Amino acid sequence: MAEVDDVFVVDRAEYKCCCGYMHVKTGAMAVALIGLALIIIRFFYLTWILFLASHPFCYFQLLEYIGLPFLALFFGFAILGIYRQKKSYLLPLLLALFYIAIFCFFTAIFSAIGLANDWGTDHQVLTSEHKEVVTPPITQENECYVGKTVPFLAILLTAFYTFVALNVVVKCYLYLRHVGRIYRPVYREMR
Repeated sequence: MAEVDDVFVVDRAEYKCCCGYMHVKTGAMAVALIGLALIIIRFFYLTWILFLASHPFCYFQLLEYIGLPFLALFFGFAILGIYRQKKSYLLPLLLALFYIAIFCFFTAIFSAIGLANDWGTDHQVLTSEHKEVVTPPITQENECYVGKTVPFLAILLTAFYTFVALNVVVKCYLYLRHVGRIYRPVYREMR
């Protein structure tokens, strides 16, 4: 029988997440369930937008509507992988979270550049007769700025969730890899 040199401790600090409050399996399961719930909510919202509401048709929303079930499948595989302790089931979710993180990073940069360029021009109107800039009276003081800032904040919130989820799922993957190495059956040749 093979002897194990080190004792496997499930509650070591490296297997904790969320500032040490929960185990990585619990954290990864929470990330997967929250992500799946958000995908389901977004799917129903897009169903309403595309088929029931009288909004103009947008191809990007249709592409998102088609892509959301695949993303839900990745989160479902992650839940199954955590439950069955199969690290390979987490790989599609890790890849998807990596691409989402890159997308959020570049989208946040471009949104910040757009906000920085529009900072002082919210209420200016260029008249064609005198070629001068006239500032009209302000009815709602921050209406335009809030309308531009909210999508930027939503992108930042999505990026934050994605980076936290990526960190937790990577830790869970490493934990499952370690567990698989320790509890893997040792086969010996029979003489």
